[in-house]
Amino acid sequence: MTQEKQINVPEIVMNTTISDFKRYMNSFNKYQHVTCSVCSGTEWTINASPSDKNKPVIVTLPIPFVEGAGIWCFFLMCQTCGEMKLINTNKVAEWLHKNKP
Repeated sequence: MTQEKQINVPEIVMNTTISDFKRYMNSFNKYQHVTCSVCSGTEWTINASPSDKNKPVIVTLPIPFVEGAGIWCFFLMCQTCGEMKLINTNKVAEWLHKNKP
């Protein structure tokens, strides 16, 4: 019996490019029609990391009472009002692993 190799989620996330994240988002038919809940805008931006303009910003949400732990997310920002939608990086990494170009 062959054992399936576990994916290294942090490594995939750290190497995810804006193009990879766009490919993930475009895999959902409704992404082209996501409406902002604040202003009803439909244009979204993926902000680039300050350290590498080819990679999306990663936001960390702290977990209360667990020092040094957090949930990593990529985000989409409404171009009109700035509302943000968070996307868990683990889901993106799993999809990228299964859907290599």
